[in-house]
Amino acid sequence: MQPLSKLQKFFYQTFANLVFIVHLGLVLLVVFGWLIPALFYFFLGALVATFLSEIFLSYCFLSRMEFNLRKKIDPAKIYDKSCIVHYTRVLFGLPPRLASVTPVGFFKKNSFKFVLLTLFVVSISYRVLV
Repeated sequence: MQPLSKLQKFFYQTFANLVFIVHLGLVLLVVFGWLIPALFYFFLGALVATFLSEIFLSYCFLSRMEFNLRKKIDPAKIYDKSCIVHYTRVLFGLPPRLASVTPVGFFKKNSFKFVLLTLFVVSISYRVLV
């Protein structure tokens, strides 16, 4: 494979950073959007889209897109499956998790879906009661 030019690296880096910023905004909207009445319907849409992505794809397409762009710049770099886990580990100076060969239980495998579903129920309840 031919090495990337500085211009190509710049575009990949810029686009990966843009995907990261959009992803961070989406995460903040999903976590805190229910607190802001003006954003409630955007929050619900983002929450449902995230839930459907997790059900049908089993991953976040924004994480995969960002990591693929960053791997074009540095193919040796190792990324976690989850963007949140990856950047949390980077923040605390921890190495990436290695793929586990031990089977994962049902609740651990689907924990993010349960968190999203709980957030949906709580936010709808909050909206109805307030």
